Amino acid sequence: MKHLTKTKIVLFSLFIIIALFLSGILFGSKMMTIEHLWQVFSKHITSIDKDYYRTIFQMRLVRSIAVMLCGAALGVSAALLQGLTKNYLADSGLLGINAGAAAAVVSTVFIPWLQIDFFWVALLGSTTVAAFVSLIGLHGNDENYSRLILIGTAISVSLFAYVQTVTQVNIAMMDKYRFWISGTFTNVTFSEIVHILPVWLLGMLVAMGLGKSINVLSLGKTSAQSLGARILFIQIITLLVASSLSAVTVVLAGPIAFVGLGAIHISRYLCGMNYQQLLPVSAVVGACLLLGTDILARIVIAPSEIATGIMASLLGAPLLYVLVCLGKQK
Repeated sequence: MKHLTKTKIVLFSLFIIIALFLSGILFGSKMMTIEHLWQVFSKHITSIDKDYYRTIFQMRLVRSIAVMLCGAALGVSAALLQGLTKNYLADSGLLGINAGAAAAVVSTVFIPWLQIDFFWVALLGSTTVAAFVSLIGLHGNDENYSRLILIGTAISVSLFAYVQTVTQVNIAMMDKYRFWISGTFTNVTFSEIVHILPVWLLGMLVAMGLGKSINVLSLGKTSAQSLGARILFIQIITLLVASSLSAVTVVLAGPIAFVGLGAIHISRYLCGMNYQQLLPVSAVVGACLLLGTDILARIVIAPSEIATGIMASLLGAPLLYVLVCLGKQK
């Protein structure tokens, strides 16, 4: 396949993300129109519906911003982990990062006196698992990183078993966990976005700077070492950034499957294997995928809605199948 030029990718991505962002504000249980948007911003209109639509606009604006940030984080996180492990199925769920965040969050039931934000709890859980997995799996000469993936999968299964045990014993935590595990942006607030924004920005900036290093790693350990690459340092930073971006999503909405995998596969189809291009494209594609998924989750059974994480799972499996088939035909 002949990959698209940078200019075409940028223009197309900009058009899609603006269209989806606007759709995220207009569509929902109560439809808005362009006239309603004009009514919200106009100072000369005193319609009785103005305050009502202003409230809807503000809620959907905050939600769409949160969805866009999380989608970008998921896309970049999956791209980093696939570049590190050279495995096209690697993401934060496969390596136990999501499970670590979930286990840390439900563990707060044992320390009710601890007044700490859930974000830092989830970040601690995800980075602890990432550090443990890297300590055991990132040594030796395993070019396929099979040990890393197997250890991450085993830890993920064990931690989710722990999470299920805790939530079954504690009914209050079960109610919170059941809502959180489905992956929903319903109650996201602007203050929560502001709270995680510094970590998101730092993670994205560092991630964009890792593109060249991951390209070097893709040559193999021997070649990378001959080029002077600090392999262990790059691996640790990559895991830390990937887990931090995953924690951002886990805290805001819970674990969301397939979006990161879908974003990196589509991005690879669009721009090839150069991670200096692949990382920013994965961010944009991830944001677009999650925005589109969230819109569908709101309108499929309107006026009710499906959790965004559930809709992502419903759409993600066939999407990945199509992408794999397209990859085989290349």
